[in-house]
Amino acid sequence: MLPLGSHPVWHPVFETLAYAAGYAAFRRVRARRGDVIAEPQRWTVLAAAAVGALLGSRVLGLAEQWPTLRTAWQSGHLLALVFSPGGKTIVGGLLGGWLAVEKPCRSPA
Repeated sequence: MLPLGSHPVWHPVFETLAYAAGYAAFRRVRARRGDVIAEPQRWTVLAAAAVGALLGSRVLGLAEQWPTLRTAWQSGHLLALVFSPGGKTIVGGLLGGWLAVEKPCRSPA
């Protein structure tokens, strides 16, 4: 194993590489298949994904802290807990963003 140092030092490097690889894959697929979303709809989809990700990450983060959530509810400090920093999850963000984009697409018009 290579002695690469601590995790916090290398995390931004690998995160940037992951973004670059994802963008390169997106560009390759888009060049092969063409663009499937019209430009006016693109911003609506992006906004829905961002709002869904924000809400999903927060809801799942609060669900993980159930005892703290129950205590805040009983003491009347629920809003303070909901708007406090922290308590977000990547899984909740992925699920929330995915549901916010896919659910309206699957609904009959």
